[in-house]
Amino acid sequence: MSSDQPQFKRVSFARYIHISQVDKLSGEDGDALLKALQLAPEAKDVFNVIKYQDDARQLTLLHYEDFDQSAFPALRQYWTISLEVSSARFRSYEGSLNPPILHRKELLLSTDHPKQKLYGSLTRSAEEIGLFKDPQRIGFKRAWDHLLRASGYQVSGQALIPLGNELHPEESGGADGFFEGIARHKTAMVRYGFSVPMQCLAKFGFLDGARSVFDYGCGRGDDIRGLEANDISVRGWDPHYLPDGVLESADIVNLGFVINVIEDRDEREEALKRAYSLAKQLLVVSAMLAGEDAVAGKPFGDGIITSRGTFQKYFTQGSLKEYIEETLNEEALPVAPGVFFVFSDKNAEQAFAYGRQQSRRNLLRNVERVRQHKLSASERRDQFYQQHKELIDRLWDRILLLGREPEADELEDSLAVLETFGSLRKAFRFVWGVYEDEGAAYEEARELRSDDIRVYISKLLFEKRRQYKDLERGLQRDVKAFFGDYKEATLQARDLLLSLKETEAIYAACRRASDQGLGWLDHEDALQVQSSHVEQLPAILRAYINCGLVLYGDITNVDLLKIHVRTNKLSLMVYDGFDTDLLPRLRRRIKIDLRSLDFDEFFYGEAYPQTYLYRKSRLMNEEDVGYEDQIAFEEQLDRLGLLPAEGSYGPSIEQFDALLASLRYKVEGPVVVRASHIPSLDEPLWPLFEISGFH
Repeated sequence: MSSDQPQFKRVSFARYIHISQVDKLSGEDGDALLKALQLAPEAKDVFNVIKYQDDARQLTLLHYEDFDQSAFPALRQYWTISLEVSSARFRSYEGSLNPPILHRKELLLSTDHPKQKLYGSLTRSAEEIGLFKDPQRIGFKRAWDHLLRASGYQVSGQALIPLGNELHPEESGGADGFFEGIARHKTAMVRYGFSVPMQCLAKFGFLDGARSVFDYGCGRGDDIRGLEANDISVRGWDPHYLPDGVLESADIVNLGFVINVIEDRDEREEALKRAYSLAKQLLVVSAMLAGEDAVAGKPFGDGIITSRGTFQKYFTQGSLKEYIEETLNEEALPVAPGVFFVFSDKNAEQAFAYGRQQSRRNLLRNVERVRQHKLSASERRDQFYQQHKELIDRLWDRILLLGREPEADELEDSLAVLETFGSLRKAFRFVWGVYEDEGAAYEEARELRSDDIRVYISKLLFEKRRQYKDLERGLQRDVKAFFGDYKEATLQARDLLLSLKETEAIYAACRRASDQGLGWLDHEDALQVQSSHVEQLPAILRAYINCGLVLYGDITNVDLLKIHVRTNKLSLMVYDGFDTDLLPRLRRRIKIDLRSLDFDEFFYGEAYPQTYLYRKSRLMNEEDVGYEDQIAFEEQLDRLGLLPAEGSYGPSIEQFDALLASLRYKVEGPVVVRASHIPSLDEPLWPLFEISGFH
């Protein structure tokens, strides 16, 4: 190829080129780049790679960090410019633990580039080792680092060299290296089909073996057997199946689907009060909710007699909360539809409520990034550090998780710290000396923790919950460390609530979250975000969501949330197969009006037709399990023209499946393959022509 012609790297239906060849671009490619820079001027002095789509509908400006020095550069940020509608979308990978990785970078350069042959030599080495056998599995840092280690190689400059016999702990890098020290097996539970209340207890960490459980109305004892198999102290009683069981106190008492089957109102109330009296820390109350699945029957008292001759009292979420609170004169915290926590230990209640607001994953991301930090040569030579490295690193991890220096009772190995250093103050001085260049991570941790407190207290204010005379000890320390006193913390929490009236502030936070890969900001200025990503959102958005959940409760069983910026609404969506399927099916949608605190619920499959969740990858990010498979799957559908355009919800499931079949394709596992079925001449091809919203 002539050096006057640009050299492109081709991947599927796109071409990539390095910025060093910009002066060789002409015609449509040159015009497209000029238009892109007009729409995203902030990218002008940043990008170093251009991606051209073959259909000429969009262009992407990419910034790979250390392109020249790094053998396999990581993507730091990019701007995707729609040339059709003249819009630009930004995405940042700054701070990401699993950014995309660039391979074969010599293909982006001209043949006369001074480093083209050097980079090509690296690619040939990778091919000889077999690193490129499965290109869909190596596009992101974690998978690539794992493959390198598993193959017995490491990167040195622009070359691959064999690993030595040993690696220093800090050189193992990545999430794997950090998490190896965490005893994950302690959190694993043998599964025996636990009831929903027990699943809620497990999700919130109450079934860790440190607390005793009493199952009031245990039925056949399925939960009891499951808990016993996990070495959890548990007892039970049931008037029919276990009448000889002794009613005894326990840290946690479960009253699971009991009050809804007691037809006598006084007896129902007595059962609730007695169960609460046995709970040292927490009572879990659950009941059947009224809905489209409610069993029809003969009216009896305040419930019905079913066709099986049993009594059922159906509640709504609101009426169940009201009944529990009026009966016990205690606050009932919703954790799932039909499931409430009622705390008898108020310190435990505060710790639980506060813990639900913490940016736990963000804090752990700080720790993991520091785990990848390589110490200087002088620090490596420090004999004392090397001798006590694990203890010192754990202490620094704890500082980052709290955003402040911990007290002795907040350290699991406080005795070892005191024996090693003589005092906590000396320990902290030494740790700060070792991690003196990690001040940015510490400041980020402090900001996250202070946001957590503001979000938590704003939730208390919005719900008009009574304030506790004495805060839980850990929360007291946080308030003092970040705000000075509770009055200042309350003022800042009130300011956070008042900021929810500022539409542009909400929009800016949604835009920032979308830029960081925490959801998808759609054409309606609404942010769609996975429930598992909510705790990473900016404080103002978490406060917004909390306001919408005052009645509904916890989002544990919700897959997606949609923040409607302009209309002060919040939608919650539940999908069949959201975590496992490439095309999840919408099953339920709850739309909450924040002005009236009322909500409407819609069920899909009967009253409304089910639809697939198209382009699920937009709601994921590179750290989510299955992200690579989802991207590859959607690229296949895109090449076939089967994905709806942006702004379209797409066809129903029946329409999409018919269209796929008419093109003689089927979904098989994570890929789209040719179907063996050949449509007859009588089969209509209407889906090809009548479905709107496709490219």
